Amino acid sequence: MGTEDFRLAASHLASMHFSAAQQLIPRIQFSNGASSYTFVTGDGGGHPGGARSPLAELNAHHVWGLSAALRGQSHGGVNFREVRLRLEVNRPMEQREAEPRERPLSSDIGRLCAGMV
Repeated sequence: MGTEDFRLAASHLASMHFSAAQQLIPRIQFSNGASSYTFVTGDGGGHPGGARSPLAELNAHHVWGLSAALRGQSHGGVNFREVRLRLEVNRPMEQREAEPRERPLSSDIGRLCAGMV
């Protein structure tokens, strides 16, 4: 993998989170009352055993860093939070076939987000 390919692949998830925050934060800054923005990130425990791919590991840490950077700054009265979940989002195909889920993961994430709201 070349340097440019690595740079793009290693920061893809953080770039998506940044883009979403860039669009949403200005909208909630001027809402009435207290405002908050919560990063919902996965796999709070990490994968010391190497179950996650190297690029997925890098992406996770980039998102955690972005969340930490925003929590450390003031943005017009918006409170930043982070909730780390221990959900295996990108499971290997073998594991998905051997251990299918009752509901799709998107259902669990949707319930969690609705509960936080």
